[in-house]
Amino acid sequence: MKALPSTSSKAPVKFRMPTADNLVPIRLDIEIDGHRFRDAFTWNPSDPDSEVVIFAKRTVKDLKLPPAFVMQIAQSIQTQLTDFRSYEGQHMYTGDKRIAKYTEI
Repeated sequence: MKALPSTSSKAPVKFRMPTADNLVPIRLDIEIDGHRFRDAFTWNPSDPDSEVVIFAKRTVKDLKLPPAFVMQIAQSIQTQLTDFRSYEGQHMYTGDKRIAKYTEI
């Protein structure tokens, strides 16, 4: 059995875009005109952005939600994907972060 490579908390790891094994977590919590839609799933960021609107339309149709949900769902997914993509190429630290916390009893 091979030993796993060690990671130091001081050595940054370059952030990489997700692959099929590393998908973007998406959370939706939208309320319009008394209807509420909540969902959580993963999205492949290599899919074309046009798929977001198609997914939103299909979801609204399948769940019989008001049409106003299409743009809200698509916009929320697109915003989360944009936020996630903004981390590409940045250094991220994977080690533990310890914070001393003192409590008086």
